[in-house]
Amino acid sequence: MDLQKNLRHYRELAGYKTAKDFANALNIPYNTYTAYENQKREPKLDMIVKIANILNISTDELLGRTVVNKTEQLKNKIISALKHSNDKYFEIKNIDSGMITFTINNDDEKIIDVEIRTKEFSELIEMVENKYKNKIREDIYYLSCVTLIQKALSPMIKNILKMSHTTINETDFEEFKKYILLADKLYEIKKKLKEKRNKQKNK
Repeated sequence: MDLQKNLRHYRELAGYKTAKDFANALNIPYNTYTAYENQKREPKLDMIVKIANILNISTDELLGRTVVNKTEQLKNKIISALKHSNDKYFEIKNIDSGMITFTINNDDEKIIDVEIRTKEFSELIEMVENKYKNKIREDIYYLSCVTLIQKALSPMIKNILKMSHTTINETDFEEFKKYILLADKLYEIKKKLKEKRNKQKNK
């Protein structure tokens, strides 16, 4: 049965390093879960659904019945990474085969929408998966956030530098202040993410 083969694969992909970690997440005895992975016991339907929900995949994926297209796979990985963190800075506004649009928030206040090419984001996640196999979700989340913040900051910094070297009128000055304020909020999120990252590394 494909379920048993897929269990370990999707468990590790979701960041659960050991069977014991995942058994705890499912709130079932360790021996019960390892019996699933070792093909000694088959989970009931409600348990299959529960496993799929925690791993943020479909039951069809878990059972090996369908092949999800690359856009859906990417979306599932991003959603999994976002759900895994307690931060509420980023949410997916839209995703398709060409572009992903994220909304960056700070303390429930929307700051800005930022777009990134789906291919570029996919390559970032593939790099993370190849390099940091043991902490995939944490690393996808952190590097994704940093990438999105830099993506949002880049045009702002260009505008700030351009306006700071020219004579600007009152209207332009208000826009200049707006860019400064937005950039400051984005740098604040980046600082918080870095602090959280350092705490995780020191654990």
